Amino acid sequence: MHELQLIEKKLHKNKLIKNGPRRIDIDSIFFNSLKINHINLVIPHPGVEDRDFVIFPLCDINPYFQHPVGKKSLKKLKEEIEEIYIEKKIKQPIDLFVIH
Repeated sequence: MHELQLIEKKLHKNKLIKNGPRRIDIDSIFFNSLKINHINLVIPHPGVEDRDFVIFPLCDINPYFQHPVGKKSLKKLKEEIEEIYIEKKIKQPIDLFVIH
């Protein structure tokens, strides 16, 4: 954890608001099916089941991985998320350099 925090510091994490936007944020979400509750490390990451920006990409990797505490698959957690904050995927590339 100390090494990860040093990386965040070197890259200027800029955490100004709790749970607010920042330049970089390195978290340990899962470690196999382990449950760790230490003063400096909690795995699975608290609140992961409510964060679409975490669950959606993880579900793309392994939708059947089971949350070690709640015992629900990532696919099920994705279906249960109430608020979606991430943007939808763009189906085709956009030309940003159009000159009119």
